[in-house]
Amino acid sequence: MNLQEQVLDALLGGETLSGEALAERFGVSRSAVWKAVDRLRRDGFNVEAATNWGYRLCACEGLSAAVIDRAGNGGFSLEIHDCVGSTNDRAKQLAAEGAERVCVLADRQERGKGRMGRRFLSPPGAGLYLSCVLRPSLRGEDAALLTTYAAVAVAETVEATTGARAEIKWVNDVYVGGKKVCGILTEGSVDFESGGFSYAVVGIGVNLRRREWPPELASVATDLETETGVRADRNLFASALLRRFADVETALRERSFLDAYRARCFVLGKDVTVFRGNEQFCARAVDVGPRGELLVDPGDGTLRALQSGEVSVRVRDGD
Repeated sequence: MNLQEQVLDALLGGETLSGEALAERFGVSRSAVWKAVDRLRRDGFNVEAATNWGYRLCACEGLSAAVIDRAGNGGFSLEIHDCVGSTNDRAKQLAAEGAERVCVLADRQERGKGRMGRRFLSPPGAGLYLSCVLRPSLRGEDAALLTTYAAVAVAETVEATTGARAEIKWVNDVYVGGKKVCGILTEGSVDFESGGFSYAVVGIGVNLRRREWPPELASVATDLETETGVRADRNLFASALLRRFADVETALRERSFLDAYRARCFVLGKDVTVFRGNEQFCARAVDVGPRGELLVDPGDGTLRALQSGEVSVRVRDGD
């Protein structure tokens, strides 16, 4: 990212940062920071400045394609809805019609989807709900790589915009403060002749704003505002996330993101319970393999590779 994008990322959370602090963070002069802020203003961003205080980016409450496009859309065209059944379902419809590199965003979802048929709560104004249409040069059995890439992209965006450490629970959940703030659902269509994707849809739901959680979720789910005190602008968070998808094809080919995934995956080194259909067994999570699979040792010295589409994993109590 260039300096203008770095400054934008730093201001995304809404906190006030001095020119001196920004200059020190990015290893540049205060004059260079001022010029980057000036360019942001000319691009339409409302950056306030106060003498002896610093710079602050004022939030926009509604989803806006214009703001996301100005901030950087990662090469995606945008489709924004007040309400949809599911952004993934709409994205799959567009993909079946031939769309590519389209991102569907919604203020709320009536039927938000999680893995294994679970529901993803999507109240209006509380989160960022989006689905990206991709046509990756990737075989169907390597689908977990898309999910692991997306998890790293979300974690990096959380860290850049709030300063909080983000962790990943294999395969698709991003955690802050020990609770889930994001879920990812990858779906697609595979060409049976070639074994490759006709298209893939990566759905991402991030809990951004403070809210009341149902009793059954309060102990496991949270939002970024509660955990970090940062009230993130949904448009700018979306931009920071989509910009990380700009080079997704190169990343998937080189698998350069897997080390970043392993470094954040809190399941590794823990005793886990594996659920696969009617089967249930205990094991030690050892590593994430080159195709995004979880490698576990059931205690007999062998490694079993778990594919994301067929199992769920629970970290055992006491870990």
